[in-house]
Amino acid sequence: KATVSVLNWDEMADTKMDPPPREASETASECTEDKKQSRLQEEYGVWKEDNVPILYSFVNSTRLDPDLALTDVVWLPWEPNGAPELVPYAGNLTGRTHQLVVGSNGGEKSSVLPSYVLLVETVVPREFFAKLHGGDPRSDEQNEKIACKQYAVTHVRRRVPIRHPITKVTYNPLQPRLAAARDTGGHVTLIDWNKEEGDEIVRSYRVSDTTGFGIEWDPSGRHLGVTSYDKLVRVYDTNASSPDPVATFGYHTAEVEGLSWKMHDNNNVFVTCGGDGAVVRWDLRQAQPTAVCEGDDKAGVNCVAYNPHASVPHLLVSADQRGNVVVRDDRYLAGKGKASRIKISATREVTCLRWMTGGVEEESASKVVIGQATGRVEIYDVQQAWHPGKIIDTHGDYALAGTHYGHKSFCEGISCPPSCDLVADGCVASVEHDGMLQIWRFTEPGLDMMYGQYDMAETTTPEKMLF
Repeated sequence: KATVSVLNWDEMADTKMDPPPREASETASECTEDKKQSRLQEEYGVWKEDNVPILYSFVNSTRLDPDLALTDVVWLPWEPNGAPELVPYAGNLTGRTHQLVVGSNGGEKSSVLPSYVLLVETVVPREFFAKLHGGDPRSDEQNEKIACKQYAVTHVRRRVPIRHPITKVTYNPLQPRLAAARDTGGHVTLIDWNKEEGDEIVRSYRVSDTTGFGIEWDPSGRHLGVTSYDKLVRVYDTNASSPDPVATFGYHTAEVEGLSWKMHDNNNVFVTCGGDGAVVRWDLRQAQPTAVCEGDDKAGVNCVAYNPHASVPHLLVSADQRGNVVVRDDRYLAGKGKASRIKISATREVTCLRWMTGGVEEESASKVVIGQATGRVEIYDVQQAWHPGKIIDTHGDYALAGTHYGHKSFCEGISCPPSCDLVADGCVASVEHDGMLQIWRFTEPGLDMMYGQYDMAETTTPEKMLF
């Protein structure tokens, strides 16, 4: 057996909070078990009211291949008609199978080792969801022991070799089994996972002679937008036979980094960002930008994303090389973009970001997940700081909902389940340069997390767990 502390208060020092205090005079010999539990519940209630909630995460940390550096990850929609409801997980536990697409390269050996686009399969355990939502009939003691085993079982199902290192991956929203990968050699490769092994590559586009990081399909699944370091943005019709772009856009004065399409609109609007610090909105039907937002400083903007939820499709978030995360209202995107904007100062350079998806829209529509060069992954709830027509600097923790400390190196990509599968609700997948894929989720700690340690069963593999 192994004993693992679930919540490490030393790692949470940045939050400047302590666990609920205990009265020194109240020892085990002086009170009954009922009195102790009652007192702890009272202390925990007072502490919870007086402090910003700390969140902890259950993590599966898997090294998919010791020779590969992971560069991006996208969580594919769960297809209830294409997968069994529940599958065996461990012992008498059950879970639900999900698939992810992961980009990679040979790391330090990229010059001699091939890069791969990986199709990864993970089983997310059902019992953890049941415990969180009060639906598990087991006793509290049994639930505590089961919770320790709630790391996802992950393995590589397919791998497609690509000549050049992969920078970003994405999937077609209407054909989730159709993926696209951007590489450093200036190519975009389309991969169909429905094909037989060895025949997955269905098309390749020669975009430019330079690398790029922005790649995404529009909501219709027809147009694929691609950015490049040659300062141009190209859009391809993946339903057509021509290898040439249907449109090419130029405005940025430096490399173009990120790209995102606006959902729940007319499938024509998208936004880009670049090393010149500008966030630019485009329309496929027009040659010139429809709006340009120049940055407050000259820091390059690494990534940008429209909110995918139908209730707030006009919100977009961007992040720059100085760690500034800015949320803007697309309806007022012009000039300096000072209308309807909040600004969150992250600790270091932001390398990737996503809006939370899946689950209940009211709960996830306002949450942004950001990955940093330090390896930290943070979730911000921007709703509490959103006031239309005003600029609000949140000064860091104002909207911080939680910090994941699991990665030890550069966080390259993050993704959330795009479909509403309650078993995977709240999960996040993140990858780092050292080759680790982590599947984790946040939840608010209960009383058992304040003082207790979990006694893990012999069937657990502690070396695969990272708290």
